[in-house]
Parts: sequence; C-alpha cells; structure tokens
Amino acid sequence: MTGSESLPAITVYTDTTKREPINQGRAPFSHTLDIIIEMSLGGAGGEIETDAELEGKLDVFEEQVLAALFDITRPYALAFGKMFKKILGADSLRLANNDGATRLAMRDLMIQVEYDQRCADFTAAFSPLETVWQLNETKGEEVALTHANVGEV
Repeated sequence: MTGSESLPAITVYTDTTKREPINQGRAPFSHTLDIIIEMSLGGAGGEIETDAELEGKLDVFEEQVLAALFDITRPYALAFGKMFKKILGADSLRLANNDGATRLAMRDLMIQVEYDQRCADFTAAFSPLETVWQLNETKGEEVALTHANVGEV
C-alpha cells in the first residue's frame, strides 16, 4: 500500500442497545450499549487482504484506539469515561470477506458499556469537530470536510 491507501480509518457503530428491568421485571431499566469500532487499513471500507505486517499494524492501531478511549491521562478519554457508568467488556474480532476465506486488514473492537439514560449527550462531552478528513475515492484525494462543504464530496 502506498499514499492515501495506507491511511487508517475508523467507523463507529452503535447497533445494539439493551434495556433490562432492575426492579422485579418493571421499570426503571439498566441500559447497555454495544459500541463497535471498525478499524481498517486502506481507508474506510477498504477490503485489503491482510498479511503478517498489516496484522502487526492493526495490533498497534487497536492499542492506540484503546489508549485514546481509556487512558485517563488523555483529555478525550476523561470525557468519554463520563458518558457511561462502567465497561462490561471489550472484545476484538478479525474481519474477513463474505465467504470467510480471506482475512482483511480490518478489525472490530466491540465495547459494551452500561450507561445512565439521563447522561449528557455527546455534544456536552466533546467539542464539535471543525474538520474531518475523508478519502474521495472518485478523485483519489483526501478532502477536508467542514460544516460548509459536507455535501460537496
């Protein structure tokens, strides 16, 4: 991989929210959320076959993501930690193509947290991003997305 093809990418999903009664089958509920962080080398959605070198880079990438979220010496980790009561688990899963035969340079980090329904929203914990970088695959270049040009890509 060369150039922008070697850029790491992260996509975050929150597919599953669970509510379980905490008072003999009645409300109020405890709330859990599965946060899925899809990490890839080769850009978002890049399906590059992995090898030993890329696996090593994915290991480092995963540790960097975990440190960014949970190392309390980092300011965003402190903000992230205020958004939930406790961590229930964190699992890492390798990804493969549809038939499962080809390992991809992608990994899912699945973090399950218990949170308070009344917790502050994301905007209270994190300041808005001024610029987000995205690879424009049609033009083969990186594009800085701001509030003004989000629809232009």
